[in-house]
Amino acid sequence: MPAPASFTLLSIVPALEGGKGHVLGYQQAVGRAATLNGWHHVLATPPGHGLPQLPPGWHASLAATALDAGLPALIKRGRIWALLKGIGSFADSVAAAVRRELRESPGDCAIFVESFNGPQLLAICLAAMRLDRARLHFWILFRQEPAAMGFGWPLYVGVAKWLARLSGPGRFRLLTDSEPLRATLSVAFGRPAHVMPIPHTEVSEGATFAKREGEVLCWWPGSSRPEKGLDVVRDLAKRGATDRQDGRTTLRMVVSRASGLQPQEGLVSVDLVDDVLSPQDYQQWLRTADAILLPYSSQRYRASTSGIFAECIAAGKIPLVSRGTWMAFELEKYGVDELVCDWAAPDIVTRIIAAAQGEPLKRKIAAMQSAFLGFHCEESYAHELQALIPQESGD
Repeated sequence: MPAPASFTLLSIVPALEGGKGHVLGYQQAVGRAATLNGWHHVLATPPGHGLPQLPPGWHASLAATALDAGLPALIKRGRIWALLKGIGSFADSVAAAVRRELRESPGDCAIFVESFNGPQLLAICLAAMRLDRARLHFWILFRQEPAAMGFGWPLYVGVAKWLARLSGPGRFRLLTDSEPLRATLSVAFGRPAHVMPIPHTEVSEGATFAKREGEVLCWWPGSSRPEKGLDVVRDLAKRGATDRQDGRTTLRMVVSRASGLQPQEGLVSVDLVDDVLSPQDYQQWLRTADAILLPYSSQRYRASTSGIFAECIAAGKIPLVSRGTWMAFELEKYGVDELVCDWAAPDIVTRIIAAAQGEPLKRKIAAMQSAFLGFHCEESYAHELQALIPQESGD
């Protein structure tokens, strides 16, 4: 049964973070995918979204609470009252946002949540209890396995199961964007997980930044966090700080100022950029880079995806990744496991330079790019969204 034209996809977004990270780009891509299905896409977020202006159909209608800090931080700070009050306020605002959409549209409405913590998910479940759920669907996308959720992971599992019971047959969908994560989530939640594409893979055309002759430019994008390989990047800088030889290809690393590194020249040079880049500068560095450094922790990213990796492949760039991560899984699936790195190898700088310059590897990435984008794109996302709606025969 195809979705009716009046079908509404309502994204509940606890924080747009001023456009940092991938939440904004992800939701914009979700909106375009929904439009391909003939659906109406709306988004609700708190007023402190940090954007100059919200796109049409997006509303700053959710309550601003302390829940963004997460359950462990609030408990550690002794802010139990702020936690309870925040859950109640957030639940009230979610219920109000849903009721508004149900009044304005005669068709079914799917509540879509892809970025959240435990207290926020609990608030969404409490909101569901107060609503007429006859026209509602609940689609919850998890990007982490239970072990990575800390001591609160039973809360995620318990609340999601509760929400599934409230939703009714076929109206709750457990989603993920990682094949390795699908099996783990299915066991933890006792229900199948549906793998969604990563939709924000569009790379704009345009100018590049200036590059120096005789260098390989590697960009370490995103926030400078330990789980994203901060120690690896600092170690790479140390290895080539003073070892420059005439006529030898050098490695230029572009990293954020938050990394704590200082500009340097040598076999490995370091250039600093702003911690938060504009979308235009982000795309320009992506076009400029010869390779993208992704030395992510295998413990944190064993099954969790990386939007930056998806954008890297979409741009046809060389990704350099850690063994045992989702990124390594994807490279190995497409036969490009040469880019899975041992960051402690004594010749790692030489290997990075060789990988970025190797024509056979570039051809492999081009082949992977074509296959990868067959699934990870807005058109595929629209198709998978359509598949979430139950058929007439049931779930």
